[in-house]
Amino acid sequence: MSSPAAPESPILASLADDPQDAAAHQRPRRTRLEWLLSICLIGMVAVPLGIKGYPDEVGRWRLAAASEHYLNGDVQSAIRVVDRAIALNPTHVELYLQRAAWHDEVADFPAALRDYEQIYEIAANDPRMLLARAMTYQKMGNVAGALRDLEALVVASRNKGREERATALNTLAYFRAINHRQLEEALQEIDKAIDLLGPNPAFLDTRGFIRYRLGDYETARNDLETALSAYTPYVRSLRRPEERDNLGIADLRVYRIQLHRQQQAFAVVLYHRGLIYEELKESDLATADFDQVRQLGFEPGDDLY
Repeated sequence: MSSPAAPESPILASLADDPQDAAAHQRPRRTRLEWLLSICLIGMVAVPLGIKGYPDEVGRWRLAAASEHYLNGDVQSAIRVVDRAIALNPTHVELYLQRAAWHDEVADFPAALRDYEQIYEIAANDPRMLLARAMTYQKMGNVAGALRDLEALVVASRNKGREERATALNTLAYFRAINHRQLEEALQEIDKAIDLLGPNPAFLDTRGFIRYRLGDYETARNDLETALSAYTPYVRSLRRPEERDNLGIADLRVYRIQLHRQQQAFAVVLYHRGLIYEELKESDLATADFDQVRQLGFEPGDDLY
């Protein structure tokens, strides 16, 4: 099935002129996989306000203060506050996860890796650490390290629920695809994930991108067009004021960050479909998709994943 090469997307038109969204776009770029990590990582953005079982009330307030700095765009101050929280409780995994995430965001990869080592000493192969470290390795160009961690994540997911298992399989399959590694294995992994949870848009994007890498362009096109048909109304719905209440997000700054991440995930799927259209010699459709990616604030290319 074919999509028309269209006028400017109404979604993009609604996003383009909001000056408050511009602040979110000024943050360092985060990948679709980092958006996934924000679901899995307890310490991201809003949740540190209530870490369960953290023994020191002062430490809790410091972590809340760190989140305030982060939400106001001051990552380095947020890191310094977490440093003091770790001094109060040097065995708290979530604190290291949070600090590693912020080190990664400012491209201080050695510092992020030191935090992952601390987590390993406390909790060995914590699944959140494996996922986060894989992303850091990917940014550093250490593909073997990234895949090794994600393979360990899949092993660890065998005793987890269907959602965690499917998510681990999807992530490993996607990393294989973006790195041109073991594509047939990747296709088997994403098919297992779809068997577990059904064909959600992220999984269809992964499978379509793997099929694109394998040269199966028509089937890849079907996956990407199905993914976008499901994704488009969801991204549009996030712009409605009532959706923020439905998501239970009280802080408008948190909502803007989450919206930005969803927009980036949407841009990735558009980019993948554009690549497929190029191979199918449908240049007008490819150009339309790449233009929509740029209107969302991103640049089509290998760094968009």
